[in-house]
Amino acid sequence: MAEDDRRIVVGVDGTETAAAALRWAVRQSGYTGARLEAVLAWESPATYEWAPDLTDPADVEAAAREVLDKALADVAAPVTRSVVRGNAVRVLLDAARGAELLVLGSQGTDELKGSVGLHCLHHATCPVLVVRG
Repeated sequence: MAEDDRRIVVGVDGTETAAAALRWAVRQSGYTGARLEAVLAWESPATYEWAPDLTDPADVEAAAREVLDKALADVAAPVTRSVVRGNAVRVLLDAARGAELLVLGSQGTDELKGSVGLHCLHHATCPVLVVRG
């Protein structure tokens, strides 16, 4: 893999564990020189802590972009931002294809704590690091 093709993908969802994963990924990117890509997946219709009353897909996507922007507000390093409509597991696995590393928080916004991380651990084509908050 060429030096400029190296990439670390980090899942962002507005939770504290995702923030911890982002901080870890930013540091690792600085150490290795890998590009950093922050990915936030959303589905509609759905209910999110950060957008409980939104049902219009455009509104949910706009709220998702705000969550990602807020998460990255204090990150000085260059980050590619991706807000993708779809199942979080599928979106993260697709984003991580060809990546050097996928970094996730240990608990997300779903009721089944850690289910996204667990599925990614079992199905990712790259190493996966799960960060506790």
